Amino acid sequence: MVELRRTVRDASLLPGAPREWLVANGLGGYASATITGAITRRYHGLLIAAQPPPLGRTVVLEDLEVDIELEDGSIANMRENGQFRGFTLNMGLPSWRYELDGVVIETSIAVPSRQNIVHFTLRSLSDGRRLRLRLRPLINFRPLEAPVSEALSSAGYTLGRTARGAGPATRRARQEKPDRPRENCALQGCAAGRRSETLRPP
Repeated sequence: MVELRRTVRDASLLPGAPREWLVANGLGGYASATITGAITRRYHGLLIAAQPPPLGRTVVLEDLEVDIELEDGSIANMRENGQFRGFTLNMGLPSWRYELDGVVIETSIAVPSRQNIVHFTLRSLSDGRRLRLRLRPLINFRPLEAPVSEALSSAGYTLGRTARGAGPATRRARQEKPDRPRENCALQGCAAGRRSETLRPP
């Protein structure tokens, strides 16, 4: 099997023409952003779901803010305070690395084929250091063509939280309109210092 890999380590992008990536799910949905992970366009997002007509494409997960708790107890945003170390497109799947306070965090995204799901994985590449991450999903439920300022309540959803026994906690968007599909967001810890965020409209 031929491995296709492209790596970019230069974060000095041309003004007005940033490099971007896009991963499609085969249903009309996708995930897309710049190579640094920044969301700069209305059509960017970590999960643009392809909903049945007449809903069409919907921005479900706009972004995922990652804060790192440092050893002195202070909190720093990975993208704002960290140093961009590189972007890799491996077999069409994006990943990027940031370094902050001597800690290197690799972020990767997978979009399963024929499903409105995004799997967002964080991996520490620092040997033996324990990290505490604070993840803030920016959930929108905005029609792709709608203004980015449209309020969540106008999209027909309210957010709540449920827990399922010893399993991962689930953040669920409750439908306020019967024509809206159900949305779930699950956060779970994995082995080897990984934390994963999976958002799926079932």
